[in-house]
Amino acid sequence: MNASQSPENIVNDVAFKMDMEGMPLSEQEKQRLSDCISGKINIHDVLRETIAKYAAYGVKQ
Repeated sequence: MNASQSPENIVNDVAFKMDMEGMPLSEQEKQRLSDCISGKINIHDVLRETIAKYAAYGVKQ
């Protein structure tokens, strides 16, 4: 990825790489990633929400 790529291209690249690893992204995840890249939402807020979500399920790291 480089700074000259559009948010859509970055999302497509990430989605492709995740899919190749057997971890496809949902449309919601792609949209959230796009929103982070474009600055519509704060990445730190997304990380906090994601950590809280999985902590509620008792997922250990």
